[in-house]
Amino acid sequence: MLTETVSNETTPVLLEATSPGEKIVKRKLIVYETRVDPEVTKLTAEKLKDQMFTRFGFLKPKPDEIQIVSIEKYFEPYLLITGKYSVDYYRKCVYHIRVDEGVLEAVLLGKKLEPEASTDSTQNGQKTIRLEGESA
Repeated sequence: MLTETVSNETTPVLLEATSPGEKIVKRKLIVYETRVDPEVTKLTAEKLKDQMFTRFGFLKPKPDEIQIVSIEKYFEPYLLITGKYSVDYYRKCVYHIRVDEGVLEAVLLGKKLEPEASTDSTQNGQKTIRLEGESA
C-alpha cells in the first residue's frame, strides 16, 4: 500500500521560449512512501516460498529446505506525458476540366490556359485543362 504526499514547491526550471497560445501547467511534486513493514514482507515470502518451485515444474521441496537470503525493495521512476496537437497541411492535387473540342484558349483566375488532348482512353480525343493546386 502506498501513501501519496503532494507538494506544490516551485523549482527553478529553464524554459525555452514558447508561443503565446501554449499553456504550461505548474509542476506538482508527488512523493510516495511505502507502508509495508519488512517483517510483513518476510512472513509473506515464507508462506509463498514453496509455491514458487511448483510453478516452475521442480519437485516440491520441504519449506525448511528453502531459505530466503534477502529481500530488496526498489522503485523505478517513469514519466507519463499526454498532450494534444493539430496539424494543418495542404496536399497537392491536379484537377482536369473538360472543354469543347473547338476551344483554343481559356482564361481562369486571370491566367490564359491552353487545353490539351486527353491521355485517358475513355475520353477519346476530349480536350482538358489541367489545373495544379493545393487543397486543405
